[in-house]
Amino acid sequence: GELKHGSIAEALVGYQADTFGKVLSIDRRDVIDDDLSIFEDAAASYGRMAMRKVSDLTYDVLLANADSFFSVGNGNYLSGADSALGIASLAAAIAAMRTQRDDEGNDLDLMPATLLVTPELEPTARMLLESELVQRAEDVPTGNSLRRAVNLEVEPRLSNTAKFATKAS
Repeated sequence: GELKHGSIAEALVGYQADTFGKVLSIDRRDVIDDDLSIFEDAAASYGRMAMRKVSDLTYDVLLANADSFFSVGNGNYLSGADSALGIASLAAAIAAMRTQRDDEGNDLDLMPATLLVTPELEPTARMLLESELVQRAEDVPTGNSLRRAVNLEVEPRLSNTAKFATKAS
């Protein structure tokens, strides 16, 4: 058969890299007189602060929900009473992710890998992802079909509404 011509649409997405840092000035005398290893501890402390800053910047962008990325219209946001973390809502979220399609109706073949939760939801998430059995009121099998379906990540920044304001649609 005849091969059809395809097309590539252009999209403009703006990104900007920035530099962050702190300078700790010490001279030779400070190093010689550092009997308590304060400067060694300071270096490790600065390293931890840098790691926190990278996470803070990531979640600041994620939770700002730029251009309403997370929305019902995009098929990547579940809302309402049925969206509270539970066996049915997790199954619905996994199904919603796996059935994402592009503008031409082609499946995107997305595979969920991680369930990201607040520290308050960690016990519920662990129960859903690690329990072998699920207690059910109706007379159906009690095996946990979602056991180890995804990995669990607990992020305290999701609960820190004072610093990270969510603007979900």
